[in-house]
Amino acid sequence: MAMDAATLRRLSSLLDHAFELEPAAREAWLDDLAGDDAALAPLLRDLVGNGPSRVSSDRLAAAVRSGVLHTIDEERERGTIDGTVALVLRGLVAAAPLEWIRQILDGLTG
Repeated sequence: MAMDAATLRRLSSLLDHAFELEPAAREAWLDDLAGDDAALAPLLRDLVGNGPSRVSSDRLAAAVRSGVLHTIDEERERGTIDGTVALVLRGLVAAAPLEWIRQILDGLTG
């Protein structure tokens, strides 16, 4: 699943809902997610841990970085971007400080 703006907004909404639930109810809710939301369940589980205090913006930024790198690879394989462009984009994304990614996330989800 690509980590685009719509996916990040959905992830933010799901995280908000997850934190409203008690841990046992949260696990059941995560198990019942369907469609695209089900694909986010592993990341949600990792992010919520034992509650809001366990969420790490660095972990979320790293997950987004990984998703963007994966999307670049998918687009290269589809022929949407050529190998040189993919290489440059991967280099830029991989080298971007997590602080920059957190700021972008804040702008997309805020």
